[in-house]
Amino acid sequence: MSYIQEKRVELRDLISGSFSVLGLAKRELAIYFSVFLVLSLLPETSSAIGSIVTIVSLIAYFLGQYLIYQAILREAGLLQDDRKRVFGFAAMALMLGFAIHVGAGLFIIPGILLGAKWIMAPAYLVARDRNVFEAIGDSWRASEFNTGQLALAYLVFWLIWLVIFMVLAGIGTAIFSSGSVVQSPFGWLAMHSLPVMMMGLSISAYRQLSDDTGSLRQVFA
Repeated sequence: MSYIQEKRVELRDLISGSFSVLGLAKRELAIYFSVFLVLSLLPETSSAIGSIVTIVSLIAYFLGQYLIYQAILREAGLLQDDRKRVFGFAAMALMLGFAIHVGAGLFIIPGILLGAKWIMAPAYLVARDRNVFEAIGDSWRASEFNTGQLALAYLVFWLIWLVIFMVLAGIGTAIFSSGSVVQSPFGWLAMHSLPVMMMGLSISAYRQLSDDTGSLRQVFA
């Protein structure tokens, strides 16, 4: 069995655990944000250059996130399979992102609940020999008795991100008076801070609800 249904998690442990696990990949996160900062500063002198930058950004986004997941899980002693399934990872992100977006469009709450139920899916996919649908199923079952706390944590990180986005967008608007705020370097950094925080929540929840919790507890003892 790949999860522990009886285990209960608390909101404070999910939040603090999220920042703790992200601290295991300081170097990788610095590289990740630096890459996107550089990409945001590249001048788009033509539509062809803009298309190339977009393609490179998409590749860097999914590959970078996958490598950071691997780095954290490896450092924590939770990486059971070090094969790279980046295409599956990207497909999962698009599938779940679309479903969560539709759920949020209905009445917000369904989107939050779906996000909470699936938050561990990327961690399962990266850490174990699982395909996309197996990882999604593992996350759904592992969250069964903790959906409320996971949903609260999911919402908290969205609210934190909104504050971060408004602050960085304000700074970006002050410095780059023309053009889209999102396309400014500060806007790019703000946009990428949300998936990074959700990555922390994914691994924090996986740490506390999977059957590998013992090894990671030793890391944070």
